[in-house]
Amino acid sequence: MVKTGFGGSLIRTFTAGMIHGNFIQKNANLWRFDSCLASRPGSLLFDPKETCTTVKYNANGAEQWVKKFHGSANSYDRCSAVAVEGGYVYVAGQSASTGTYGDYVTIKYNAGTGAQEWASIYSGSGGYLDAATGLALDGTGNVYVAGYAYVSENSTSNTYLATIKYNSGGTQQWASHSEYPAGGMFALAYIAFSPADASVMVAGSVSVGAGADFGLMKYDTTDGSQEWAR
Repeated sequence: MVKTGFGGSLIRTFTAGMIHGNFIQKNANLWRFDSCLASRPGSLLFDPKETCTTVKYNANGAEQWVKKFHGSANSYDRCSAVAVEGGYVYVAGQSASTGTYGDYVTIKYNAGTGAQEWASIYSGSGGYLDAATGLALDGTGNVYVAGYAYVSENSTSNTYLATIKYNSGGTQQWASHSEYPAGGMFALAYIAFSPADASVMVAGSVSVGAGADFGLMKYDTTDGSQEWAR
C-alpha cells in the first residue's frame, strides 16, 4: 500500500477476497475501516457474520489498534464511512440488531486509545433493511449520517433518504426522512456539512422503476427541516 493523499483524503479503496474497506489519512496517521467475513476453522467456507472493523496505523505503517463492532443479532455489520476530528474517529454503516434485517450504526472511538466512546443505532419501520452510507462532522462534536431507511410515514411506506443528527454524546437530535418526488427508492447517500450557513447537503442515488435518478437535499442543522430538494 502506498499513501497518495493528505489531509483526510481517500487513500485507497479495495476489494480483496472477503474484505471491503477504505483508507484515510489525517495528522500523519492512517485509518482503515473494513467489513470482514471470518473464516470457519477447518473449512474453506466463510461464516456469514461480517464485522465492522476499524484499524489505526501510525505514519510508519505500524498497527496501533484494532476495534471490531458486532450488533446484537450476531450477523452482518458493515462499515461505509469514516471521519476523524478532534481526537476521535467516527464510523457509520449497517448493523444487524435483534429483530431487524439491518439498522444504521454510528460509532465514536478515541483516536489515541481506540476506546469506544459510544455506538448509536437508528432503525426505520417494521424491522426492514436500513443502512447509513455517508457521514459528516461540523467541527463542534455533532455527527450527521445519511443513508436509506424503510419508513412508514404519511400513510405510505417506502425506502426513504434518512438523515440523522447526533450530539457529541451520541444522543439523537433529529431524524429527517425525504421521499423522492417520483416515488423511487433511495439506494445510496453522501452527506457534507456546510459551515457557511450551518446546513447539511445530502446527495442520493434513486431507483425509479427500471431506471435510476439522482436527488439532492439541503437540511437545517438546528431541527432537521428540509430547506429544498432537487
